[in-house]
Amino acid sequence: MSAVPYQTCMTHKYTFQTPFFSINTVAFNRRLGECGTPDEDYWVVNTGNSAICCVLDESDSFVFIRQYRPPLGVWTIEMPSGSIEEYESPYEGATRELKEEVGVSCELIQIPGSYSMMTSRCSGSEYIFFGMNPILSKDFVAEDGTSVVYVKRRMLPEMITNSNYIQLAGLGAMFAISTAIGLDLIASSYNDIHSSFRNYSRRRTDFFG
Repeated sequence: MSAVPYQTCMTHKYTFQTPFFSINTVAFNRRLGECGTPDEDYWVVNTGNSAICCVLDESDSFVFIRQYRPPLGVWTIEMPSGSIEEYESPYEGATRELKEEVGVSCELIQIPGSYSMMTSRCSGSEYIFFGMNPILSKDFVAEDGTSVVYVKRRMLPEMITNSNYIQLAGLGAMFAISTAIGLDLIASSYNDIHSSFRNYSRRRTDFFG
């Protein structure tokens, strides 16, 4: 049975709007794969599309951003990420976020497809990028309340185990990247990762050097 397009099965009713997201009630028919008279409302958070960037530098360290997250009440260490503006491509959004958040430009590969942050509630798509050989801008100044953190790749598993790295989207991005380039982004050697990065970029057209 073919999937029925989302737009044809649901009708949206505007409910609440902020500068960063909106919340809609969605009227839909719960019968799997069938469009019918809407018989139920469902709350949906519309966040827009976003890009997340996993960047590994020449010292075998991930380039992360440290910032305070009010919903959690804690400081977190995360991969650079952010919203893609309506006028931007995913790549343009990714490169802008890298420059704004951690002050780097780098060679990037885009992992095919798009992903969902929370399939049960959010409508936006997440685009994943993997970058190597970052170059730090000489005039970069971190945004207020943030700092750039370099984490040795070998230290990340311990941080995950101890809940010092809690960004689930980042963990999913690393798995997607590992699958795409054909090796374990955590366990493999830096030289093997760099070689696979190069080989992948040669095979695909979505390489941005």
